[in-house]
Amino acid sequence: MEKLQIPDSEYVATVKMPSGEFQKIISSLTTLGDAVTIQVQEGGVKFSVAGPTSGSINIAQTAHVDDDQATTIERQEDICLTFAMRYMGYFIKATNLSASVGLSLSPEVPLLVEYQIDEGAPMPIKSEAKSEGDTKPKKVKGVGSERRTARGYIRYYLAPKIDDEE
Repeated sequence: MEKLQIPDSEYVATVKMPSGEFQKIISSLTTLGDAVTIQVQEGGVKFSVAGPTSGSINIAQTAHVDDDQATTIERQEDICLTFAMRYMGYFIKATNLSASVGLSLSPEVPLLVEYQIDEGAPMPIKSEAKSEGDTKPKKVKGVGSERRTARGYIRYYLAPKIDDEE
């Protein structure tokens, strides 16, 4: 059996965003079309779908860049690639494993979707804790939320769609 290896690649654009936000974007756009175009430019990231019904969602970099709920964009040049929505739908199933997701794009290189699985990663809170004499519920933070050590990662690779217009 031949072993498939993915070589390390240099990416011209990297986007780190909350995984829940990425999940909402892909879920929303899935109903509109079968291919998503991801465009990274100076103003932010644009996720769009074209077809009988079109739609797009724009994301800008947030001011606070030190937490998992921030969106950060690092780019060397503008890039615009189209991917099959079917597979993106599979990728968002890992959303609950990590607070953030990284998208790395480069021309003629597969998209890298990476979820870092951290020690003490926030887990969905089913109920809110109340302290004695307190009538307002308080949210409980995940264990070790101040300092996290990497437990591992899940990486998905997806080749861009190729236009047959040549």
